[in-house]
Amino acid sequence: MIILDYLEKGNKIVVSLKGITWIHNTNANMKRGIARGLEL
Repeated sequence: MIILDYLEKGNKIVVSLKGITWIHNTNANMKRGIARGLEL
């Protein structure tokens, strides 16, 4: 539980009713795309 709490607070995972999803991504192209993208 301590590790999951640490990862969640660090925005590396999301805990939901369906389970745990890994959201951390170090891909430079993806970060650049997100920075330039539009929020709908």
